Amino acid sequence: MKPIRAAQGMPGGLLLLWFLGLWILSSLPGSDVSLPLIPFADKVAHFAYFLGGGFLLAWSLRTYFAWRHGVVVLVALVAMATVGAGDELHQLFTPGRSGADLGDWMADLLGSLAGVLGFIFIHVKIISRKTNS
Repeated sequence: MKPIRAAQGMPGGLLLLWFLGLWILSSLPGSDVSLPLIPFADKVAHFAYFLGGGFLLAWSLRTYFAWRHGVVVLVALVAMATVGAGDELHQLFTPGRSGADLGDWMADLLGSLAGVLGFIFIHVKIISRKTNS
């Protein structure tokens, strides 16, 4: 097994920071969470945060395992769906938070899908540019 260079460790390190951020945000009591007073602001927040997580997970999977894009998409979506469900479960035990919100979980899943597909799009563009040069 080849050693991982520092640059190769970056997506995994960023993903760990993302997980830490998710845990901290989910641990905040409801009274400490303030979102803009726009419709579905909480769904937008879930979508955006999980978009970043999906991107980082896809980047990590591709970097460490060099799986085909289809496998990366499948594994990342199953993993992020599980993380989103765990996040909703965690919020059930956080004061002032509702948790178990199907809408939040769907926003997590759609955001993850957007992040994973965004990574795949960028990765394909970079690879095609390198091979056509």
